[in-house]
Amino acid sequence: MAINKLIRFATGCVLMAMSTITMTGNEARSDEYPSRPIEVVVPFSPGGTSDLSARYLADKWSEFLGQPVYVVNKPGAGSALGAKLVSEAEPDGYTLMLGSESPLLVVRILQSQVDYELDDFDLLYAYAKGSVYFAVKKDARWASLDEFIEEARQRPGELTYGTHGVGSLSHFIGEILWREAGVEVAHIPFKSSAEENAALIGGHLDLGIPPSLGSLGDSGEIRLLANTGDERAIKAPDVPTLKELGYDASLKYHSILVGPDGLPEDVKTKLIEAHKQAYDKYGDELDESLIQLELTPNYLTGDQAREAIESAEGWMRPLADKLGLTQ
Repeated sequence: MAINKLIRFATGCVLMAMSTITMTGNEARSDEYPSRPIEVVVPFSPGGTSDLSARYLADKWSEFLGQPVYVVNKPGAGSALGAKLVSEAEPDGYTLMLGSESPLLVVRILQSQVDYELDDFDLLYAYAKGSVYFAVKKDARWASLDEFIEEARQRPGELTYGTHGVGSLSHFIGEILWREAGVEVAHIPFKSSAEENAALIGGHLDLGIPPSLGSLGDSGEIRLLANTGDERAIKAPDVPTLKELGYDASLKYHSILVGPDGLPEDVKTKLIEAHKQAYDKYGDELDESLIQLELTPNYLTGDQAREAIESAEGWMRPLADKLGLTQ
């Protein structure tokens, strides 16, 4: 009898142990990343280059992550609002951001109230680079940027230019150029690039520096005077760069997937691998789509993207101080 009780007790212990092992295994599988949808914050209004490229790629990423990837727009404060939200998020890989030099660098330089740093983010990779344009209405009296600057020199403070916000990338490059050219052009900030573009084609703005042309680029409603990148854009090969026009001013940005600092290594690996798998399967399609969105496909590792931003900060911050752009 005692032996039977002992056998029953031992059998019960084995069953309990097996149950615990099974439960633990199930819990591990349920906790394996990603086990629920992923949110990618775009710190700009809907419809721009950053927003559209993120939405396009999100579908590709989700195919290889096995979970939906949703894009959520959090515009405000020149992109600082969305960046702050992500910097304070739980570093579990479920809240990410499509970053660029705008939220990761420029607003930190130009806005004193920004209280996050580059080190508050884990940079995963960059998938493209882009630039912004100096644009006027199609029937504007300026056929070139030099003509616009010459009139601004004759009428200091009377001509206007618009951007999608104080402290934005467009605001920074505009002020650099005006100071290099020795002219004064009044800045009119808008809440979004869509509002800026509407003001431009409506004749309420002399010149715009939109971060994204959107449908305007092919509409014939605007005239592009210059591109701020180091080279002519694939989408607009006839538009000269500022450097070609004889100005030192130039500025490009990278489209960078980032998360809050402290992402686990396995999470970072899965996010990076999902992008690489997407490119292995859809490479040509992805490149063509990015070009149509005014971007140049350009992959950088997280470390390379960080180096690019740190290098840009090395000359942008002292220049902003020198020009009195910092608040």
